[in-house]
Amino acid sequence: MKKIYLIMTGVCVFGLLAPSVAFAKDKKPDVFAQYDVNHNGVLDPDEIAAIRKDYAADPDGPLKAFDKNNDGKLDDDEIAAIKPHKHKKKKKDEDAPAAAAPDASAPTDKPAAPDAPAATATDSTAPTDSNGNK
Repeated sequence: MKKIYLIMTGVCVFGLLAPSVAFAKDKKPDVFAQYDVNHNGVLDPDEIAAIRKDYAADPDGPLKAFDKNNDGKLDDDEIAAIKPHKHKKKKKDEDAPAAAAPDASAPTDKPAAPDAPAATATDSTAPTDSNGNK
């Protein structure tokens, strides 16, 4: 019985630790955000110069992943490959507040507009049966 308890405890501990290790591997530094200091969404010439300077100072750092030809320098094409992280966005329906679009069926405190006549049975928009009777 003790063996089963120890095995189950080990499985539970492993199950709790495994996801945190997996998520740690997926986290990459957002290089683009680090160097886009004016936050305009574009790497400007001074920001590109900073990237090249930092890569020359630390060729084994996070910028190494962008040096595709392994020449120890980041050329224009390699720097162009530095893109911002794509963050998950909420659907527009979820972002919009419920009061943004009024509900036509909801009662309002305002009276009906005087130029809008009420529908009558003789109205041309009134429903008809299969014989054309209103």
